[in-house]
Amino acid sequence: VNSVATFDNDLKVNGKGWFYGELDVEDPANFQSTLNASGAATLGSSLAVTGASSLNSTADASSSSAGGALTVAGGAAIAKKLFVGQAASMESSLAVAGAASLNSVDDASSSSAGGALTVAGGAAIAKKLFVGDAASMGSTLAVSGKATLSNQLEVAQDADFKADVDIAGAAALASSLAV
Repeated sequence: VNSVATFDNDLKVNGKGWFYGELDVEDPANFQSTLNASGAATLGSSLAVTGASSLNSTADASSSSAGGALTVAGGAAIAKKLFVGQAASMESSLAVAGAASLNSVDDASSSSAGGALTVAGGAAIAKKLFVGDAASMGSTLAVSGKATLSNQLEVAQDADFKADVDIAGAAALASSLAV
């Protein structure tokens, strides 16, 4: 066909069909088998996929705008679980509505090598904090309410008490007491 051809009904091709120019389709197109595109594909609207999809590129992400196998310019909503096989980086805040578990058993060795969790800035905890092993503070511990110790209190240096000290049981001094 060397000019415009109009078909008022179905066009069936047994075998391959080649188009050496643009193919415009005004109504929905149904593919009964795999659609292979050897070059880039651009969609002017949304893409709805009913089955699972695989992106087979192994390109690694280097930033939020150079996402490797998948770069999303807008937001993303994931209705079910998300599994990440390697490190994940966030350039802004992270909000978690449910409980979060960190399953690493790495131990902390300092305030900058925190094992399973290292926080570079401050941390605010609105409710109880349970520590299962020793806790180390690099500066002052301020307690605005009552502090209850269920075991021995050991003070390595001087202790200043700005108010009364009540002792309910026996008290032993290893050195002098100045009043």
